[in-house]
Amino acid sequence: MTGVRYQALFYSYFDSQFKKCLKKHKHTFQDDFDNLKLVIIGRLLINDDPKKLPGNPHVIPLGSEIKFPIIKIEMHVNELRGTGGRVIFLFDKEKSSVFFIDIYLKNHRENHDETIIFAAYKEYQEQFYRSLT
Repeated sequence: MTGVRYQALFYSYFDSQFKKCLKKHKHTFQDDFDNLKLVIIGRLLINDDPKKLPGNPHVIPLGSEIKFPIIKIEMHVNELRGTGGRVIFLFDKEKSSVFFIDIYLKNHRENHDETIIFAAYKEYQEQFYRSLT
């Protein structure tokens, strides 16, 4: 896979959730996420199977209308002991992109919200998928 570069794209909801998490955990949260992002993109360059990522990846089953795998992965947060975060992203192998949808701390929210994921998928389809080359 030489010459392939994955690009990271961010849903607006992800940005707002990230800022909330960053306010609560100022010391290492940015570095923890940056490390996870590098691992995700680096591993996808080597092996484009998101199920082989570290962090217990889980493909969220959302039905046949979703064309790309939506992955939920654990994120280690150095400031938290015994719990961590979750990151949800869309993986588009054809367009070599990773679209980050949601991020949350496990001790603040139990599970992902499918309405957010569907809205993010719609935005990805409308704004990014058609324009990516």
